[in-house]
Amino acid sequence: MPHSTDVIEKKTGQPLEKVGRELPKKRKHTIGGTTYSIALVYRDILKDYPDVLTFEDMCSVLSISPVTGYKLLKDGKIAHIRIGRIYRIPKLHLLNYLVSKKA
Repeated sequence: MPHSTDVIEKKTGQPLEKVGRELPKKRKHTIGGTTYSIALVYRDILKDYPDVLTFEDMCSVLSISPVTGYKLLKDGKIAHIRIGRIYRIPKLHLLNYLVSKKA
């Protein structure tokens, strides 16, 4: 089931900056035994990263190898943008992947 920000992005075609403002502030998720709101994770936990991550940033955030990173992208588990040979991963799509995983 798509996250509400995915639906907003697809229907409105707004840039990711505007979609990020549409995050539900009440929605809570548990990551590693700690409960966070999506807005808090987006604003505070990943604040040192740009809104659109490079492949290397994604692997760093998830602490995974490049082989695993490519598998996640290829299998469609993390939505991404491919420009030529370069992958770009919007931070919102990475958060959608993280909260969709069952801890």
